[in-house]
Amino acid sequence: QLAIVFLDCIIDAGTYPLPEIDAAVKANRKVGLGVMGFADLCYKMEIAYDSPEASQWASSIMSHIDTAANRASQDLGRLRGSFPNIDKSVYVNTSRRNAELTTIAPTGTIAMIADASYGIEPFFALSYTKKLVDTEEEITFLNDHIQCYLNKHNFSEALSALVKSYIIENGTIKGVYEAGLSLSGKSQEALLQMEEIFVTAQEIAPVGHVQIQAAFQKHTDNAVSKTINFAEDVSVADIKYIFELAYKRKCKGITVYRDGCRDSQPLKIKKTAEETPKKHEHPEGLKRPTQLTGVTRQIPTGCGMMLVTVNMDEDGEVFETLMRAGASGGCSAYTDAVARLISIALRYGVPLDVLIDQLRSVRCDNFRYQSGKNPALKGKSCPDVVGRFLQDIVDENGFKKLATADKAISAEQLDNILQQAMINTTGAEGEKCPECGKLLLQAEGCLSCQCGYSRC
Repeated sequence: QLAIVFLDCIIDAGTYPLPEIDAAVKANRKVGLGVMGFADLCYKMEIAYDSPEASQWASSIMSHIDTAANRASQDLGRLRGSFPNIDKSVYVNTSRRNAELTTIAPTGTIAMIADASYGIEPFFALSYTKKLVDTEEEITFLNDHIQCYLNKHNFSEALSALVKSYIIENGTIKGVYEAGLSLSGKSQEALLQMEEIFVTAQEIAPVGHVQIQAAFQKHTDNAVSKTINFAEDVSVADIKYIFELAYKRKCKGITVYRDGCRDSQPLKIKKTAEETPKKHEHPEGLKRPTQLTGVTRQIPTGCGMMLVTVNMDEDGEVFETLMRAGASGGCSAYTDAVARLISIALRYGVPLDVLIDQLRSVRCDNFRYQSGKNPALKGKSCPDVVGRFLQDIVDENGFKKLATADKAISAEQLDNILQQAMINTTGAEGEKCPECGKLLLQAEGCLSCQCGYSRC
């Protein structure tokens, strides 16, 4: 009940990029109370994730949360008023503060911070490696519940060592019973019980995944995030059956993931010694000529003015891009990086239309915010306006048309434009700091002031 009050207050405390979004959010006042750590609960209670008992607990837990959430929203409705669109909803003639109350999200990074299992997902493995995006370092994890179980049931030191080493090597506990056959009968029985309790995502039958999702979905307003992990050799018919089953059980959404379908995946079971990494031959990129001909365009963006140069080779094909942003900090480095990546991609044979599609699909919240104040801003982001520029060039007679329309810029004019761009990073109207009244400046992707105020 306290969580619903908290989430409802956030709706009024939050800021939104457009008035239309602000109006829609406050007209329906939807919130998303959910859970994470269900797999932890199953291990602690010593029940298998795919057992009927687990499904009963899932339904009971979410029913309790749903009941408490509805009671809290009804109390808030009587105290503060119902959501404005209630007359258009199924809750007409009732008192209710929020159109929707519950959902179950993936909780990826949040679950890692809280040291809990993701949403209602089972554990991917009992031991796994996680590859860090920034350093590419691989860290090996052993599930904490293993040691808790060993301690609780007084496993001997030798048996504990066997269990942990087996899991680290295989990522699963399946087969540990056979590995411990040389031990005493009591130890064998304990190992067999562990195999039944500590199941992982790929060991659970797809139907078992759907059963858990359906149990939670029954008492959840919005969608329930759920992934079914299939083995690499799964058939199309198996996947089709699961989608149809989820539909029949009234699940609002479901995802399937086939192990090994990506060259690199965030979570993976530790490789065996027999596995060898795939080798790829690297193609050669085109060498840059000493002289190229191009067109430079001055483009307004959400962070000030930006100069974009597109250079063509002797055949009139786009060969590279150069981008110079007026903003200091992150935006300058970012635009430089985008320009370099476009140029390298072109030299290594990536089709220009593919690059344009990708660039034009990028959205930026600050660009959207500034476009509400400056009608001259056209597009969704800096990559989008570059994609538009490239599209102009590839259109029929595009290069000839641009060469005459976009006048050549002298070195002196270029310096003046860049200096003005540094001043104009506050946006079209020169937004002022609400604390001290000075102009806000763009720094590392956010409007900030020398007094310490930051809009982010």
